[in-house]
Order: sequence, then C-alpha cells, then structure tokens
Amino acid sequence: MPEQRIPHDPPVALEVDGQAAVCPHAAAEWWMRRLAAANWYGIAVGAAPHLADRIGDALDAFDLDDAARIAIALTETVTGMSWPRAVRLAATVGANWPAFEAWAATHAAGLDLLNVPPRRTLAAAYAMLLAQCEKEAEAEAMNRRLDDPNNVPGITHGERRRAFTMSAEEIAAMQQGAPALKGGA
Repeated sequence: MPEQRIPHDPPVALEVDGQAAVCPHAAAEWWMRRLAAANWYGIAVGAAPHLADRIGDALDAFDLDDAARIAIALTETVTGMSWPRAVRLAATVGANWPAFEAWAATHAAGLDLLNVPPRRTLAAAYAMLLAQCEKEAEAEAMNRRLDDPNNVPGITHGERRRAFTMSAEEIAAMQQGAPALKGGA
C-alpha cells in the first residue's frame, strides 16, 4: 500500500533560503497540467516566481536540482501522494480525459474536477483505476506501477535535466505510457 500523507490544500506557504513565498494555486487544473507533463520547473516557479531568477544566476548556488526538490516536496504536500504516483495519475487523466470526465460525471458527485483541490482530482483518478481492477492482485500491481520511481521525470538528476528540456512530443509519449483505461479512450 502506498505511503499515506495528509494533504494540505493550497495556498501553501513555503520558504526558500529564508525568502517566504506562497503557492496560491488551489485549482486542480493548474496542478494537473503541470503534473501530467512532470513539469516540476513550472510548479516550482509557479509557486515561487523568484526562483526563475535564482536558477538563471550563475553566481547563485541554487540550481535545477533545488527547484525540483521544492516542486516535488510541494506536490507531495498538496496531493498527499508521492511524486511518481501524482505524475502517473495526472498523466493518466491527461491521456484519457474524455473517459475520465465521463466517469467523474457519474461517480464524483457532480464535482468539476478541474476546480477542486488537486488531491480530489487525483483521488478520483485513483478511484477510477481501482474500480477497473477485478482482483486484489490487479490492484496491488497497479499500486506498484503508480509508485515505481523508475522513469518518472524529476526523480534523479538526469531525469530532472531531461524533464527540463522535454519536447511536446516527448511529453505526449510519456502520457501514452500512462495506465490505460479499460474500455476508455
């Protein structure tokens, strides 16, 4: 079973080297767009815009790895999920939006899943995938795939660099590797 965390809905205060910032982005749409593309840079700079200047300053020791660590920690705080799980669930939703929205219309109490906290949208995506598992072994295998730290942009130094320069085609290919929906798009 995945590690359980109690999420904290945005806005979330954070401090980077003594400088305070507040990540104001509360709606799932902002988060889902960035998570589906494993865009940790967009999360870090969206939460604390001053980080873009720090990353670009050759005299500042703050670098892409620091920004990635902030984005990953912030994502885990807001979603209550590990970075690999949040990215894979968001990629699944992104790659299967029509099927997800149709499922949500009948199973998510009429919530507009782009205008709720990101934890709700990701939880709904997880519930949808879990509902497709007919056996306990399928659910366990799905959880292992969701939590696998391998091949998730943002986890290792090399993956952070790769994610920073990913093209739209590479992002689409990554989303195609997301868990498929049975009978879905």
